[in-house]
Amino acid sequence: MLRRGSLIVEAHFRPEIQGLRAIAVIFVMLFHIWPDSLPGGYVGVDVFFVVSGFLITGGLLREANLTGSIRLLEFYARRARRLLPAATLVLAVVAIATPLLPETRWAETAFQIGASAIYLQNWALAWLSSDYLASADAASPVQHYWSLSIEEQFYIVWPILLVAGVYAARRFEWSIRTIFAVTLSMVFLASFLRSVQMTAVEPERAYFVTSTRIWELALGGLLSLTDGRVQLLRRSRAIIGFVGLVGVAAAALLMSARTPFPGAAALVPTIGAAVIILAGSGQGLSAGTLLNRWPLQYIGDRSYSIYLWHWPLIVFYGVLIGRELNWFDGIIIVTCTLVVSHFSFLFVETSLRRGRWPAKSPSVSLGCGFASILACLTLAGAIEAAASWSARSADPMDHLAQAKRDIPASYKMGCHQKLDLSDAKTCTFGDVTSQFHIMVAGDSHAAQWLPALEKIAEKRNWKLTALTKAACPLAQFQLRHHGRYYRSCEEWRKNALELIRDISPNVLITSQSRFYARAAIRQDRATIIEQGLEKTWRGLIELGIDVIAIRDTPNMGKTAPNDCLSARQGNCAVHRDYALRGTDPIVAATIDEPGVRLIDMTDSICGAEHCEPITRNMLVWRDEHHLTATYAASLSDILLAYIEPLYISAAQLQ
Repeated sequence: MLRRGSLIVEAHFRPEIQGLRAIAVIFVMLFHIWPDSLPGGYVGVDVFFVVSGFLITGGLLREANLTGSIRLLEFYARRARRLLPAATLVLAVVAIATPLLPETRWAETAFQIGASAIYLQNWALAWLSSDYLASADAASPVQHYWSLSIEEQFYIVWPILLVAGVYAARRFEWSIRTIFAVTLSMVFLASFLRSVQMTAVEPERAYFVTSTRIWELALGGLLSLTDGRVQLLRRSRAIIGFVGLVGVAAAALLMSARTPFPGAAALVPTIGAAVIILAGSGQGLSAGTLLNRWPLQYIGDRSYSIYLWHWPLIVFYGVLIGRELNWFDGIIIVTCTLVVSHFSFLFVETSLRRGRWPAKSPSVSLGCGFASILACLTLAGAIEAAASWSARSADPMDHLAQAKRDIPASYKMGCHQKLDLSDAKTCTFGDVTSQFHIMVAGDSHAAQWLPALEKIAEKRNWKLTALTKAACPLAQFQLRHHGRYYRSCEEWRKNALELIRDISPNVLITSQSRFYARAAIRQDRATIIEQGLEKTWRGLIELGIDVIAIRDTPNMGKTAPNDCLSARQGNCAVHRDYALRGTDPIVAATIDEPGVRLIDMTDSICGAEHCEPITRNMLVWRDEHHLTATYAASLSDILLAYIEPLYISAAQLQ
């Protein structure tokens, strides 16, 4: 309902849109609970974007046509009454329930609650997606606010842009509809091209940033300009409605985490949703009549609450049971979501939006909105303070929350290259004038040894250079990352090997994860990785560089040891045989390349039977498969015993 003075403009209720909302939220919920059953269910979010763009732009267009202007404060007040009460309630409940999470996750949860409260969660996740350390973190209970953040950013900026369009229409005596169409088309084209380009080179960030998604809302907006102007025969409406429904369903069933998304692939669910809206409610057997059924209307009414509540329930339920969800767990979560969402819809969404309190004046509504955001930020700050307070102790158990950031200096100095970049960046430590130069190169499993090597360089006055990249081994073979060809790794490796040839250190130390076989592109993966290692090592040896390869670190499994300790889940040790599961290509490759010296640090990390999370009063692990910098540094003398003979040999040659 739109008001200007005594004029009231009310949009016609569209039951097929409500049913489409239901389909969208069902897809998202099924994807989150049973991802294998609906691998592309994430496209439900894209359907929501199209619907939002259609409804918001249509309402603004009607107001502009009937009143000659758009009243921004009233628009923002309506959005605040519609969105903020339920969103604030969920954030507050998550904040209060945060102590149920392992202490290691408190600080990150506080950060994301704050980002969600000010509707910048999508940008926070985009930043975290390029941070390899953060990308390994457990899911936040509010990370689903990323899509709400994009919509809220749209709601803030879009009316201002259209107000400028209304002014231009009056100034130049153009049609408001024409101005809107030109503006929407420009936004659509620019954003879509950006989405295609960014998805190809930075897929993790492309999924979250506003610039790659806004075209989907613009598509809905363009569709609203045709509302009531496209005359279709009854049979045509039925046909195109079913085509749209099939398109949306096919996207949910056939797409997966391996699909480059959003990019051009997002056209399938978004155009499908647009076609369904274009077809309208219909009569007889049609998509519109199917979407108008009571169960879908019921879920559509509550789709916003269902979306808000389902993900925190999944996260907290998983933490409480301490294992992966099964089908029965999923049924429990769905039931709880529907019950909680029903009451949230009745007593929060509906009551506060349509009731007498708070007053419906724009100033009061916006004031209450700002107050609710401030309350969420205050709760986030309290959680952050609690996480920081828990770290002030000499007991390693009290440092669990900080363990994930107990990282090598190269991360903090910015020379551990990020996932999406390919420049060969280096950091130098020790005596930069020394004639004896050692280099550590490879992925994060190589970088984790930098703290020990840094101590060695300082102790022996050697020069040390770090040359590493997230999830990218020095071994020459092609691989994927998150199901996509890892182009930046290929480019970085080429740049890194050229730099190593130019620098020509005395000793190169490398290591890498043994689980790249899962991501290697060719079928004979283990052999390809071993051959890639041998090819790389052989080229370095021919340059007169001594190569040391460190056996891969034990892997503690799916549950991070520090999360286990924080949750007091009993014995958090892992059997040594399990931690060393899988063939390590480094060990196999050194058999065929005897010129490479193999270092096995396993006995310094694990006992004879078990790998413990705490050793010598130190936290061993920062996650499931990386050592803390503190513990790695404590192993410097053991590493030195392997390297020093090479220094003595080099000194004798001088």
